[in-house]
Amino acid sequence: MKIASKISLSILAVALILTITAGTISYLIAKDNLRKSIDNNLATACCFRADHIKTYIEMLEISVGQLAESVVLRDLLEIINIAGRESISYDKYFEIAMTRLKRTKAANPAIYEFLLIDATGKVVASSNESSIGSDKSKDDFFLGGQKGIYFKDVYYSELFKEPLIAVSAPFLNNNTGEFLGVLAARVKLTDLNNIATSEIGMGKTGEIYLVNKQGIRITPSRFKEDVVLKQKVDTENVRQAWLNKDAAHILLEKTLVYVFSDYRGVQVLGAHEYIPRTQWAVLAEIDTKEAFAPLTKLHSIFLVTLFIVPIIAWLLGTFVAGLITGPLHNLHKGTEIIGSGNLDYKVGRNTKDEVGQLSRAFDEMTRNLRKSRDELKNWGETLEAKVDARTKELTDAQEATLNILEDLTAAKKKVEETMKVKSDFTSMVSHELRTPLTAIKEGIAIVLDGSTGTVNEEQREFLDLAKRNVDRLARLINDVLDFQKLEAGSMAFNIQENDINATVSDVHHMMLPSAQKKGLDLVLKIGEDLPAIRFDKDKTTQVLMNLVNNAVKFTDKGKVTIMTSKGENFIQVAVRDSGVGIKEGDLPKLFQKFVQLGDSNNRKTGGSGLGLAISKEIIEKQRGKIWAESKPGEGTTFYFLLPIRERRV
Repeated sequence: MKIASKISLSILAVALILTITAGTISYLIAKDNLRKSIDNNLATACCFRADHIKTYIEMLEISVGQLAESVVLRDLLEIINIAGRESISYDKYFEIAMTRLKRTKAANPAIYEFLLIDATGKVVASSNESSIGSDKSKDDFFLGGQKGIYFKDVYYSELFKEPLIAVSAPFLNNNTGEFLGVLAARVKLTDLNNIATSEIGMGKTGEIYLVNKQGIRITPSRFKEDVVLKQKVDTENVRQAWLNKDAAHILLEKTLVYVFSDYRGVQVLGAHEYIPRTQWAVLAEIDTKEAFAPLTKLHSIFLVTLFIVPIIAWLLGTFVAGLITGPLHNLHKGTEIIGSGNLDYKVGRNTKDEVGQLSRAFDEMTRNLRKSRDELKNWGETLEAKVDARTKELTDAQEATLNILEDLTAAKKKVEETMKVKSDFTSMVSHELRTPLTAIKEGIAIVLDGSTGTVNEEQREFLDLAKRNVDRLARLINDVLDFQKLEAGSMAFNIQENDINATVSDVHHMMLPSAQKKGLDLVLKIGEDLPAIRFDKDKTTQVLMNLVNNAVKFTDKGKVTIMTSKGENFIQVAVRDSGVGIKEGDLPKLFQKFVQLGDSNNRKTGGSGLGLAISKEIIEKQRGKIWAESKPGEGTTFYFLLPIRERRV
């Protein structure tokens, strides 16, 4: 890809990333702020209307309660209660009561009528004379108003053909507390509707309305006709939200705002407030489509910006790329001319930027090349003679080198022949020594067991000494033969699947008499559930016998322990003694051939110095590892590992 394209694409990518990032963040912030603003407006409107309605209801109750304390109204009820309507004072008190009721109604246009009801439920006076004499003994506002101020929920009056609410209060005898009657006020919903349904600040689709405890709408709708006491509103979400109001909302008196479907089936963003006195709910709602319209506009602006920015970024990138790559193109053209052999061409620019510096440096390089070309031409004229001279010197050196190589080849062949002679000699001597040693060993054994006659103690002592030395010499010969085979690679291994614990137990059994003879404990600690692995049982037994024999030999008191355990992919065998230990500096010498440690370690010497070297070769030939750890005065532990070959089912 050309540099110009890379620059243009880079600027385009940066512009896109910045635009998308900034646009997304701005959109999210705007969405959050808009939601908070809408929530606050709805919550404020809902709370304000709810408070206004509460105040209105309280004022109605206070007005009726105060009127229920009127002396003139009480006097009329007491006369009726004592003397009945036949009393000579009845007409006088009746007129006074009627005047008071009509005057109070005139001062409260929203009140449809005041009813003064006696203890039997008969209307004895009213601001609406047509209601006098009617029986209200079964009406809720009469029954509920006998004990205190009573509020009757919105109901449809068949008489007046419109929905009303009623507030009532009792009349009691000041002296006896006897129930005299009830004052009831039937109230139109005009003021209540004006309070609840004001559309100020609610937009085109917003509305505030009231529902009663049965979920029936009791105020008009701006969208549907004739809904009062006819439109059922699903207020389950309102009730649940109220019941689930958390402590923080209660303490802060915070109104909840949430999204739900309204009575029209339209998704709205709504808030509510509950009025406990009347068990009404005030709902303030606005269609989500209108509420989130600014977000739609912002989203459209973002898409337009996302379309325009890449175009501007690409044009800007192309312009910038041209400023950068134009001089580079000219420089490339100059290099092609110079590359064709015209070293007199100059590509230098007078600009002070990096490209101008590069072009002037390139011209300087061209001058140096021209100078070097002239010098090479002069050197070429004398080079042929020098080459002939050097060629002769190299030829002579090559002949000398070939002679040296022939001598080295001959020397190597002689060394190989010498090593073979040495190996054959070692093998021959070892085999030849075995035959007489076997005969001597058998002869000594026959004499010792008394087959040739009685042997006295002194004779037995010399014969035992001879037997021990013969055994030692046999071991030395065997070690030499084994090591010679291992070095020559001629020792055969019989690798089969065996039980390592069984092999270790056999060695423990064979070496137990030797350890007990020295007064040592030979302890066996074998790991549980060790898998069978592939190894040469005889040669591994030879290694174990050598390690245990050395441990017994160099331990004067205490114990020798043989242990087995399982690692991640190997079986570990360890032989630990309680001897004097080995110096740290002597540990690297342990597995060297023909090396024995000095007396400074307080160890008994006298072996061939090949036992551990042979053990190392045997273990490593089986793809294992052997080593020793020791601290002077704390004993020595020899370890070797054998690999586990996982068997496939």
